[in-house]
Amino acid sequence: MKKQTLIEKALAYLKGGDEAKMSRFGSKLDKYFEKQKKVKQDKIENLVDKISDAKEELTEVVLKVDLESINKTESTESYCETYVRKVKSKMDLIDQLQAEVDALKEDINQLNALEQTIYSVAEEAKV
Repeated sequence: MKKQTLIEKALAYLKGGDEAKMSRFGSKLDKYFEKQKKVKQDKIENLVDKISDAKEELTEVVLKVDLESINKTESTESYCETYVRKVKSKMDLIDQLQAEVDALKEDINQLNALEQTIYSVAEEAKV
């Protein structure tokens, strides 16, 4: 009787029975979660590199004071606004990139929670 059950299961798998479909779905679901997390992690790594570059650029902007623009009192006052605007622009870019990293990390956390929920409910249903 056990041989018959094994043969039936094998035939069902080969013919694409429900068990085979669920097995295939489970494999695809695993790959889906892996791929989604990897794509997001790759984006995070790319953004971290951009943040590092932007921080270097910020340092350059902060240290690069245009001496020609601060020769006279009037020009110094107007240059202050230009200088601060440049620094703020770089800081805003860093903040924007960091917000993107944080959002991607949250997406990964949500994917992990979804995956955990799906598999824990499936395990509970087996019992």
